[in-house]
Amino acid sequence: MVIGDVPAFTGTPVVGHPHVEEIQSQSLKWMGDMGLLPDPKVRARYAGMRVGAWPSHCYPYTSFDYGLLLAYWWSWWTYVDDVAPQMDCDQWLKLSLDMEHVLRCAGDSAVPAGGSDSCQPVLRSLADLCRRTAAAGSDAYYDQVAAGNIDALYGFGLEAFNERLRRAPDIDLEVSRHCEYLRGRYKTIGLILDVAYIEGALGFDVPSSVRRTTAWQDVLETAFSVMILQNDLVGAARDEAASDTHNAVNLLRRLHGLSRADAEHQITRAIAARIAEFLHLERVFPDHVTDLGLPALDLERVQDIIGKLKIMSQGALAWYTETSRYIPASRTANRADNFASRCQT
Repeated sequence: MVIGDVPAFTGTPVVGHPHVEEIQSQSLKWMGDMGLLPDPKVRARYAGMRVGAWPSHCYPYTSFDYGLLLAYWWSWWTYVDDVAPQMDCDQWLKLSLDMEHVLRCAGDSAVPAGGSDSCQPVLRSLADLCRRTAAAGSDAYYDQVAAGNIDALYGFGLEAFNERLRRAPDIDLEVSRHCEYLRGRYKTIGLILDVAYIEGALGFDVPSSVRRTTAWQDVLETAFSVMILQNDLVGAARDEAASDTHNAVNLLRRLHGLSRADAEHQITRAIAARIAEFLHLERVFPDHVTDLGLPALDLERVQDIIGKLKIMSQGALAWYTETSRYIPASRTANRADNFASRCQT
């Protein structure tokens, strides 16, 4: 799949962080300092994936220090995403409970012991991240980051149980927002967490009255369904090679008997429809929260967060063109699809 063929928010320019290379370099060093890169081969693989550059594309408006913190988080989660499939369900359950403990204590307690030695760097680096995050913003901000991480861990647990039971999450042909597959992926992609990162960057906590509205949930789920399906379209071949069940293209083939081309066409149509739906929901959002009596400035800042989701989607697509995680290394230097320039209109 050529990334330039993936439906996108083409009216939203692709803008990278001005310090992306330094952030990428320092995040790689942090992984090494935390013991997550035990040998040169692993380090070279993560350098090729450019994981630390991911948030520089998705949150290009952050300060250098906050952008670096997000790069640490994304590097850590990518590492977890890599090691989780190597664990059986029981191992993952034990590790995820230990990680939840660290998150709830904001890294301010002893790292749980008793697991395998290979899990200790994961827990120590998480504790470091929690302490840094607690120092970076308000208590409400940290609570949202912790809740988002715990929600993502729960999603990973659901995927582990699916693998153990050899079952595929349900997905309908139209890939509706509320199908089982997407509801699980809202967790593993980090819906709560990624929005918290935006709040931290802007120094604004979304009022709880807004969080509880259907309008807020609808606009978030629609935006993240776009990003999930974009990711699935780009990564379908990679996930198929890894026998990863949790990909919409591959699920449509498995559960509905579609050919690869038909499944990709179906997902492409779903992304385009969801983009149009998001733009509508973004436009009418103020009308659905008038009864909350929000101060005008608060409403403006909530709308700014919603708008930043388009930047995040565009940033992820731009990152896919340069990372060996989704595109073979031999192709990451090829900018022939000109994704970024296509989005300058």
